[in-house]
Amino acid sequence: MKLNQIVTSPNASRNLYDIGLRRKCIYGWLYHAVTKKYVIKDFGLGKNLLRAYTLSELGEIIPHGNFNHDPVMKISTGEWLLKSDPHASKWETEVDARAGYLYMLIKTGQLKIEDLNK
Repeated sequence: MKLNQIVTSPNASRNLYDIGLRRKCIYGWLYHAVTKKYVIKDFGLGKNLLRAYTLSELGEIIPHGNFNHDPVMKISTGEWLLKSDPHASKWETEVDARAGYLYMLIKTGQLKIEDLNK
């Protein structure tokens, strides 16, 4: 599996950043102005990287109590969605679906950003 498939996409990463998530992570996205594309880099190598969280990092962020049931599922098209809102956004990867779930938990006040950034 390619590295860019096991970390949050640039869009999911931007959503988590915009909502205030600043947890440590291993990787980050670097935007290349010439190619107008994002490339994944080791987060320790640059200060201007957009944090890209791995599936295991998201697992550490989302409290275990929120996993009494698996909140995401893969559908026949290969896309992922939230079980609680199957008509909402669909994601191409499991990690982005779980990032969407974390975003929803923060946005609805079920998780506090201050507690997550400790």
